[in-house]
Amino acid sequence: MLISLTVPYAPAIQTKVLAYFDRDGRAEITDAVGAIAGRFRVYLVITTGTSLLTGIASAAWSYSVGLELALIWGILNFLLNFVPVVGNLVGIVPPVLYAVIQFDGATMPLVVLAGFAIIQVTISNFVYPALQGGGVSMPAIVIVIGLLFWSWLWGFAGALLAVPLTAAFVIASQHFASTRWIADLATQDQSKAPAPNSDG
Repeated sequence: MLISLTVPYAPAIQTKVLAYFDRDGRAEITDAVGAIAGRFRVYLVITTGTSLLTGIASAAWSYSVGLELALIWGILNFLLNFVPVVGNLVGIVPPVLYAVIQFDGATMPLVVLAGFAIIQVTISNFVYPALQGGGVSMPAIVIVIGLLFWSWLWGFAGALLAVPLTAAFVIASQHFASTRWIADLATQDQSKAPAPNSDG
Protein backbone atom coordinates (compact mmCIF):
# COMPACT_ATOMS: atom_id res chain seq x y z
CA MET A 1 0.00 0.00 0.00
CA LEU A 2 2.83 2.36 0.88
CA ILE A 3 4.45 1.71 -2.49
CA SER A 4 1.21 2.26 -4.40
CA LEU A 5 0.68 5.58 -2.62
CA THR A 6 4.17 6.88 -3.33
CA VAL A 7 4.55 5.77 -6.97
CA PRO A 8 2.53 8.70 -8.46
CA TYR A 9 4.77 11.16 -6.61
CA ALA A 10 8.06 9.42 -7.41
CA PRO A 11 9.16 11.81 -10.21
CA ALA A 12 8.50 14.88 -8.07
CA ILE A 13 10.29 13.34 -5.10
CA GLN A 14 13.26 12.42 -7.29
CA THR A 15 13.49 15.97 -8.64
CA LYS A 16 13.43 17.48 -5.16
CA VAL A 17 16.05 15.06 -3.84
CA LEU A 18 18.40 15.62 -6.78
CA ALA A 19 18.12 19.38 -6.32
CA TYR A 20 20.15 19.08 -3.11
CA PHE A 21 23.18 17.63 -4.93
CA ASP A 22 25.70 18.96 -7.42
CA ARG A 23 26.14 17.44 -10.88
CA ASP A 24 28.44 14.64 -9.71
CA GLY A 25 26.19 13.90 -6.77
CA ARG A 26 23.12 13.77 -8.99
CA ALA A 27 24.84 11.35 -11.36
CA GLU A 28 25.82 9.11 -8.46
CA ILE A 29 22.31 9.18 -7.02
CA THR A 30 20.80 8.40 -10.42
CA ASP A 31 23.17 5.46 -10.90
CA ALA A 32 22.33 4.12 -7.44
CA VAL A 33 18.59 4.39 -8.03
CA GLY A 34 18.93 2.67 -11.39
CA ALA A 35 20.94 -0.16 -9.86
CA ILE A 36 18.43 -0.60 -7.05
CA ALA A 37 15.48 -0.62 -9.46
CA GLY A 38 17.19 -3.19 -11.66
CA ARG A 39 18.04 -5.39 -8.69
CA PHE A 40 14.47 -5.16 -7.42
CA ARG A 41 13.05 -6.24 -10.79
CA VAL A 42 15.45 -9.17 -10.96
CA TYR A 43 14.54 -10.18 -7.42
CA LEU A 44 10.81 -10.16 -8.14
CA VAL A 45 11.18 -12.23 -11.30
CA ILE A 46 13.53 -14.80 -9.75
CA THR A 47 11.65 -15.09 -6.47
CA THR A 48 8.29 -15.44 -8.20
CA GLY A 49 9.70 -18.10 -10.50
CA THR A 50 11.36 -20.11 -7.74
CA SER A 51 8.28 -19.74 -5.52
CA LEU A 52 6.11 -21.09 -8.32
CA LEU A 53 8.53 -23.97 -8.80
CA THR A 54 8.48 -24.65 -5.05
CA GLY A 55 4.69 -24.64 -4.99
CA ILE A 56 4.35 -26.97 -7.96
CA ALA A 57 6.98 -29.37 -6.61
CA SER A 58 5.37 -29.36 -3.16
CA ALA A 59 1.92 -30.10 -4.56
CA ALA A 60 3.30 -32.80 -6.87
CA TRP A 61 5.20 -34.49 -4.05
CA SER A 62 2.18 -34.39 -1.75
CA TYR A 63 0.00 -35.91 -4.44
CA SER A 64 2.56 -38.59 -5.31
CA VAL A 65 2.79 -39.86 -1.72
CA GLY A 66 -0.96 -39.70 -1.15
CA LEU A 67 -0.93 -36.73 1.22
CA GLU A 68 -4.31 -35.03 1.28
CA LEU A 69 -4.72 -31.30 0.53
CA ALA A 70 -1.85 -31.40 -1.97
CA LEU A 71 -2.99 -28.19 -3.65
CA ILE A 72 -3.13 -26.40 -0.31
CA TRP A 73 0.44 -27.40 0.53
CA GLY A 74 1.55 -26.21 -2.88
CA ILE A 75 -0.09 -22.81 -2.48
CA LEU A 76 1.22 -22.49 1.07
CA ASN A 77 4.80 -23.16 0.03
CA PHE A 78 4.46 -20.84 -2.96
CA LEU A 79 3.47 -17.97 -0.67
CA LEU A 80 5.92 -18.74 2.14
CA ASN A 81 8.83 -18.95 -0.29
CA PHE A 82 8.64 -15.16 -0.58
CA VAL A 83 9.63 -14.90 3.09
CA PRO A 84 13.41 -15.41 3.27
CA VAL A 85 14.95 -18.14 5.43
CA VAL A 86 11.99 -18.55 7.78
CA GLY A 87 9.42 -19.21 5.05
CA ASN A 88 11.27 -22.25 3.76
CA LEU A 89 11.29 -23.83 7.20
CA VAL A 90 7.72 -22.93 8.12
CA GLY A 91 6.41 -24.32 4.84
CA ILE A 92 7.54 -27.82 5.77
CA VAL A 93 5.82 -28.00 9.15
CA PRO A 94 2.06 -28.04 8.29
CA PRO A 95 2.18 -30.85 5.70
CA VAL A 96 4.38 -32.98 7.96
CA LEU A 97 2.04 -32.47 10.92
CA TYR A 98 -0.91 -33.32 8.69
CA ALA A 99 0.91 -36.46 7.55
CA VAL A 100 1.24 -37.51 11.19
CA ILE A 101 -2.53 -37.21 11.52
CA GLN A 102 -3.37 -38.86 8.20
CA PHE A 103 -1.00 -41.82 8.21
CA ASP A 104 -0.38 -44.54 10.78
CA GLY A 105 3.16 -44.89 12.03
CA ALA A 106 6.18 -42.71 11.45
CA THR A 107 7.26 -43.92 8.01
CA MET A 108 5.04 -41.76 5.81
CA PRO A 109 5.49 -38.56 7.83
CA LEU A 110 9.24 -39.05 7.50
CA VAL A 111 8.85 -39.62 3.75
CA VAL A 112 6.82 -36.42 3.49
CA LEU A 113 9.42 -34.55 5.54
CA ALA A 114 12.28 -35.85 3.40
CA GLY A 115 10.56 -34.86 0.18
CA PHE A 116 9.74 -31.34 1.30
CA ALA A 117 13.23 -30.88 2.73
CA ILE A 118 14.83 -31.95 -0.55
CA ILE A 119 12.60 -29.56 -2.50
CA GLN A 120 13.42 -26.63 -0.24
CA VAL A 121 17.16 -27.32 -0.07
CA THR A 122 17.48 -27.88 -3.82
CA ILE A 123 15.60 -24.75 -4.85
CA SER A 124 16.99 -22.48 -2.13
CA ASN A 125 20.63 -23.58 -2.31
CA PHE A 126 21.06 -24.46 -5.97
CA VAL A 127 18.30 -23.18 -8.25
CA TYR A 128 17.88 -19.72 -6.72
CA PRO A 129 21.63 -18.90 -6.50
CA ALA A 130 22.13 -20.11 -10.08
CA LEU A 131 19.37 -17.81 -11.33
CA GLN A 132 20.55 -14.93 -9.16
CA GLY A 133 23.91 -14.93 -10.92
CA GLY A 134 26.07 -11.90 -10.25
CA GLY A 135 23.69 -10.05 -8.00
CA VAL A 136 24.44 -8.97 -4.46
CA SER A 137 25.13 -12.09 -2.39
CA MET A 138 24.38 -11.55 1.29
CA PRO A 139 25.19 -13.94 4.15
CA ALA A 140 22.26 -15.59 5.91
CA ILE A 141 22.88 -13.53 9.06
CA VAL A 142 22.46 -10.30 7.10
CA ILE A 143 19.23 -11.58 5.56
CA VAL A 144 17.91 -12.61 8.99
CA ILE A 145 18.76 -9.20 10.48
CA GLY A 146 17.07 -7.53 7.53
CA LEU A 147 14.05 -9.81 7.93
CA LEU A 148 13.72 -8.93 11.61
CA PHE A 149 14.09 -5.21 11.00
CA TRP A 150 11.69 -4.89 8.07
CA SER A 151 9.17 -7.22 9.75
CA TRP A 152 9.27 -5.05 12.84
CA LEU A 153 8.84 -1.94 10.72
CA TRP A 154 6.13 -3.08 8.25
CA GLY A 155 4.89 -6.44 9.51
CA PHE A 156 4.25 -9.20 6.98
CA ALA A 157 4.76 -6.83 4.04
CA GLY A 158 8.19 -6.04 5.43
CA ALA A 159 8.98 -9.74 5.66
CA LEU A 160 8.06 -10.23 2.00
CA LEU A 161 10.23 -7.30 0.93
CA ALA A 162 13.08 -7.89 3.37
CA VAL A 163 15.56 -9.23 0.81
CA PRO A 164 15.11 -6.57 -1.91
CA LEU A 165 15.01 -3.76 0.64
CA THR A 166 18.17 -4.99 2.35
CA ALA A 167 19.85 -5.52 -1.02
CA ALA A 168 18.82 -2.00 -2.03
CA PHE A 169 20.45 -0.64 1.10
CA VAL A 170 23.65 -2.58 0.36
CA ILE A 171 23.71 -1.40 -3.26
CA ALA A 172 23.16 2.20 -2.22
CA SER A 173 25.98 1.88 0.33
CA GLN A 174 28.29 0.57 -2.38
CA HIS A 175 27.83 3.77 -4.41
CA PHE A 176 29.23 6.15 -1.80
CA ALA A 177 32.74 6.13 -0.35
CA SER A 178 31.55 7.03 3.14
CA THR A 179 29.21 4.03 3.34
CA ARG A 180 31.08 1.50 1.21
CA TRP A 181 32.28 -0.28 4.35
CA ILE A 182 28.67 -1.28 5.03
CA ALA A 183 28.49 -3.03 1.66
CA ASP A 184 31.81 -4.76 2.40
CA LEU A 185 30.45 -6.11 5.69
CA ALA A 186 27.05 -7.08 4.31
CA THR A 187 28.20 -9.18 1.35
CA GLN A 188 29.63 -12.67 1.09
CA ASP A 189 33.04 -11.57 -0.16
CA GLN A 190 34.51 -9.63 2.73
CA SER A 191 37.52 -8.50 0.72
CA LYS A 192 35.53 -6.79 -1.98
CA ALA A 193 31.86 -6.02 -2.28
CA PRO A 194 30.36 -7.05 -5.62
CA ALA A 195 29.59 -4.40 -8.16
CA PRO A 196 25.93 -3.38 -8.12
CA ASN A 197 23.72 -5.20 -10.57
CA SER A 198 22.18 -2.65 -12.93
CA ASP A 199 20.03 -4.98 -15.01
CA GLY A 200 17.52 -3.10 -17.06
